[in-house]
Amino acid sequence: MLNNLRLNDFDMPFIIRQTLIIKQCSVLDLSNHFIESTGIELLSNALRSNTSLKKLSLKGNQIGNKGVEYLVNALIINDTLEFLQLETNNIDDSAAHLLANLFRQNCTLKDLYLGYNLIGNQGIEIIGNSFDNKNTIEFLSLTGNKLDDKSINSIYKIINNKKRIINLKVLKHFI
Repeated sequence: MLNNLRLNDFDMPFIIRQTLIIKQCSVLDLSNHFIESTGIELLSNALRSNTSLKKLSLKGNQIGNKGVEYLVNALIINDTLEFLQLETNNIDDSAAHLLANLFRQNCTLKDLYLGYNLIGNQGIEIIGNSFDNKNTIEFLSLTGNKLDDKSINSIYKIINNKKRIINLKVLKHFI
């Protein structure tokens, strides 16, 4: 477990070498650090060819939309990662198109945590429109984002178009 150690972008080459290249870990928990988009770019480059990592938690960092862009580009190629936690990372509606692209092209991701970011009605609409029977998402957490009653139709699309979704978490909203 590497969470809560105050790691930052400068620590990422060492973390990548030790966890992904040498030890070939299947779980990497980098929760609650100071990792930003520069560190995520390095991690994403490693994920492109990684075949061992199944679970990645980046909860409580500052990856932002640029970090999401790096991750999505890597995960379109990566066919191993099944669990991705991006809660509390300053991700907003601007990243929705990127996430929609991920949902359309990635065939292995099952659990995605996007809670406590800045995703609003526009973002959830874009995400909702990307869901179809081909994507593999079974669990999606949107808890604590900026959703309100205008998001109902988009949430319905996610549920209705994705018969395999087992759990959709949208608590703590003004719906």
